[in-house]
Amino acid sequence: MMLVNLKNYAEATGARGGEIAEAALQSARAFRIKIAIAPPGPALALYAKEFPDLPVYAQHVDGLKVGKSTGATVPEILQRYGICGVILNHSERRISLQQVAAYVGRLGDLDMESIVCVRTSTEADLFARFEPTYIAIEPPELIGSGRSISMVRPELIRDSFAAVRRVSKDTGLLIGAGIGSARDISIGIGLGGGGVLLSSAMTTAEDPFNKMDELAGALKAALKGEGRGK
Repeated sequence: MMLVNLKNYAEATGARGGEIAEAALQSARAFRIKIAIAPPGPALALYAKEFPDLPVYAQHVDGLKVGKSTGATVPEILQRYGICGVILNHSERRISLQQVAAYVGRLGDLDMESIVCVRTSTEADLFARFEPTYIAIEPPELIGSGRSISMVRPELIRDSFAAVRRVSKDTGLLIGAGIGSARDISIGIGLGGGGVLLSSAMTTAEDPFNKMDELAGALKAALKGEGRGK
């Protein structure tokens, strides 16, 4: 699983956003791995319609219901537009423990995936108890820094993987924060990651097609064991 979070970067809009989505599709087919994209909220339905073979995730969701909930991002409405999952509790959009528990359950009832972002292995243990689809370990000080968790905090990947496995056999672990190279991915997968959560390294890449191939190829190799320990 490789998820590209476009956040609200300018590159996520217009033709450039379409290039990133097309690059994701091409690399997913070439390397036979799952690559998904999380565009800005106003573009969710557009991406889902224009790229029906590309899994599209929302960057956030609210707990309000269908109906009188002006301004809210409602899971049931997302589902109707073809959105397949949601990022929850990102460091840039933290929510409470109770909200995470409720949203994970609600998304599960809708057959939608949930990716819960955490900052520490302790949080990984805590939130994995709700059995989201994925836990994404992202120390906030490394997000967008160009310094990867794999190189700076490798022990955090290992400890988070152990924490998740202690409480859930089904929840996967994604690694994020500063991930931007094949080496970052190889090391991170070797320490227990099952996929990656990317943002600026992919969104602002000079050539999104080459960059997507580089990272997707590294993920495929690492998951097969070819990149472990390198």
